[in-house]
Amino acid sequence: FLHTDKWSPIHRGLTLSLLTLGAEMELACRNVEQMEVYTAEVLERHDCTIMEKVPIYLTLTYKQSTMDLEYAKTVQLCLSVLKQLGCSMGRNEAFMAVEAF
Repeated sequence: FLHTDKWSPIHRGLTLSLLTLGAEMELACRNVEQMEVYTAEVLERHDCTIMEKVPIYLTLTYKQSTMDLEYAKTVQLCLSVLKQLGCSMGRNEAFMAVEAF
């Protein structure tokens, strides 16, 4: 639905915002397939920073924890994002969080 040069430097910010908003709205409408298309497009971009991807990860964690009821998978995704952000969690603390679910 976006122009072919949507990831050009002049359109990049708008494209990222539209895909993020689109993913959130598709999830709100329970259109999971289209939400996954939008999230995959952003997550596959190597030129998007982890901070730019955080809203997409939040959308995915919301889906996993409320629709899929995959709590352990949600915790693993959150721990992965925290690691990419440079936050370290002790090995025992991480396993305790996962085991709690």
